[in-house]
Amino acid sequence: MAGPLAMPLQRFNSSCQVYDKSNEDRLVDAAVAWEALFGSQDDDQLTLQIALGTAWLREPSDYAKRDQVFTTAKKIYGLRSKVIHGGSPKAKDVEEAAATLVEWLREMLVALMSTHRPLIDPKNRTRRLMLGDPSIAEPE
Repeated sequence: MAGPLAMPLQRFNSSCQVYDKSNEDRLVDAAVAWEALFGSQDDDQLTLQIALGTAWLREPSDYAKRDQVFTTAKKIYGLRSKVIHGGSPKAKDVEEAAATLVEWLREMLVALMSTHRPLIDPKNRTRRLMLGDPSIAEPE
């Protein structure tokens, strides 16, 4: 598959492989897919981009739940940063973050390919999410 979902799908698939793969590797693979889904060509901060995209896609109509997802997404991304940059996060935290992110990715990839296709286009994605572009609203 070519196009904007090719690399996220490949890394998602890799993150689902549990044989001979550490939780740290699963988290990194899932985070690379996540960054590819919600990072954009905007000059905004990557953490904000992926947390915002994840929150809106997972909870498009419930602010309180969206806020919880946003907070959790930022924590998961922080763990990813510790793993990649040589920190020492707790093994249980990494395991839980990897499992959560892999599940989120599965759900978000399905949503992007079915009901939320406008979010695949990275052009001004963060701006569109922040300003509530009607083209990205939850389908009725």
